Amino acid sequence: MKKVFYIIPISIRRLIVRSIENVAFRFTKNVGNPSLLTPQRRRDDKKNILIYHASALSFGGTEKNLQMIAKYLNKGKFNVFLMDGTKTQETRLSYLAHTQVEIIPFTYSHVAPRWPYVLHDMNPLLEKVVQEKNIDCIITATPGQTTYPLTNIRDIPIIILNIFGSFSLQKNIKKHICISHEVKKLAARVVPEELLDVQYIPSERPLLEPVRAQLIRTKFGIKEHELVFGRIGRSDDSIFDPIGILAFEIALQAKPNIHYIIMSPAPAAKKLVEERRIRNVHWLDASFKEEDVWAFHEAIDVLAHFRADGESCGLNIIESMLVGNPILTHKSNIWNAHLEYLDPEFSLVAEKDDYKQYGENIIEYTKLHQLGLLKDTGALAKEKAEKIFLIENVMPKYERIIHEAMK
Repeated sequence: MKKVFYIIPISIRRLIVRSIENVAFRFTKNVGNPSLLTPQRRRDDKKNILIYHASALSFGGTEKNLQMIAKYLNKGKFNVFLMDGTKTQETRLSYLAHTQVEIIPFTYSHVAPRWPYVLHDMNPLLEKVVQEKNIDCIITATPGQTTYPLTNIRDIPIIILNIFGSFSLQKNIKKHICISHEVKKLAARVVPEELLDVQYIPSERPLLEPVRAQLIRTKFGIKEHELVFGRIGRSDDSIFDPIGILAFEIALQAKPNIHYIIMSPAPAAKKLVEERRIRNVHWLDASFKEEDVWAFHEAIDVLAHFRADGESCGLNIIESMLVGNPILTHKSNIWNAHLEYLDPEFSLVAEKDDYKQYGENIIEYTKLHQLGLLKDTGALAKEKAEKIFLIENVMPKYERIIHEAMK
């Protein structure tokens, strides 16, 4: 099927997608109340924006992206609502306190295992919220396709943060904001160019607390002059790549006083270090607290990134650049979107599985550190990151896209 898909003309592909989505609409509109009344005129001139996600207040990079949009949208121009169904006890609700964002919690019993991933027993229904709050535009995040209950919303504009390059031709989706050019390239197989845009996952300014960062180094007995590499990411063996640890083992033989701090390590990483008896590798537990994440980035000198499937954007890399850390990484045979913004002036990239080259890159940055030039390299990373990732610099672009969607 996959090979056949790629030779079908784009016009036919789009027709097929529209047909499938229309079938989904006819099916899901009976799950709840599909009635959509024309929004009444409001008394002020502000537009009503609804940010929707089933786990909108959770701790993932996608959800944090939506939360930042909600927080930083100009409240003089927009009334902002955020609809959230996060089931975990711990959420980021406090992040939006005192921001004039109205939180609308909802519940549901379970999610259907197949597209359009119907949320059963949803209460209140998205359609009801759209009607009662006179919503002018919805912003959401998906792999690229529309899912229930967005399939029931047909007469107000929808903006999708496109995470993995899937596609939808539901007519009221006015923009796919892709989180990298690589994601956009995948979505462009079906979605018209005029509906596509690119914006990397943004970030706020770092919460820099030198005392917290120093506590991490002190905990592991790391001296002030010693060079520290670091890695942070999901504790998941399925995305673990041994390249960083094997490279560090090589570099350690030439530079015995370097260290590697790994936050939220995969079990396979711990096993590899134990089996090979690699010195100076230190473990930090995962944390959802912003101050802990920033303290990690501040405690290290270089981000030595690894991930088997690569990055469709790479929020951990973005955050380390904002702190002023140079970047070491590698290529993947799946995602390589992080290579789009990593310049050779502040990053070194190894080929896929080439841990010897990665090790040489570690040694190269060790030499820069000894010459006193590593901080200058990191400053170049920070300079670029502030231009293209800081939410305060990105927000005008989001607002422009919203205005265009509502025309």
